[in-house]
Amino acid sequence: SNQVDFEGRIEPDRVGEWLGGLDICVFPGLWESFSYVTLEAAEAGKAIIGTKTGAVEEILDAGRVGEIVQPGDVKALAGALRKLMADGELRSKLGAAARNRFEERFNPDRVMAEILEVYREAALRAEVRKSKAVDGGGDRLHESRWQ
Repeated sequence: SNQVDFEGRIEPDRVGEWLGGLDICVFPGLWESFSYVTLEAAEAGKAIIGTKTGAVEEILDAGRVGEIVQPGDVKALAGALRKLMADGELRSKLGAAARNRFEERFNPDRVMAEILEVYREAALRAEVRKSKAVDGGGDRLHESRWQ
């Protein structure tokens, strides 16, 4: 009880500050599509324990930058927590690796550039389809929007 705090809701503008005071971030979700909180912990350079749900495995690089357990596996979760609580060097190593993973793969500037590239490619394909449809007749323009 003197090593674990359940904080409740943290205001969005305080998340980074709050994460900075932690040694280990544990996210024992049973279901998750994309775990922003895991991503925020990686950005903060914290040792992370997550469950094999949604994008957690990708964020933690299949377990190379954090501990991953099966959802609902309380024994594995407790084991991963004990392991990290007992090894400060491992916590530091995993935290640094998680931070590097964040910068290499999930940095907002990089992600935005990738999204913009997808939009550029889609717009170019749409222009090519539109051009072909106009050259081939008016009815094809309507069809090309759905292909």
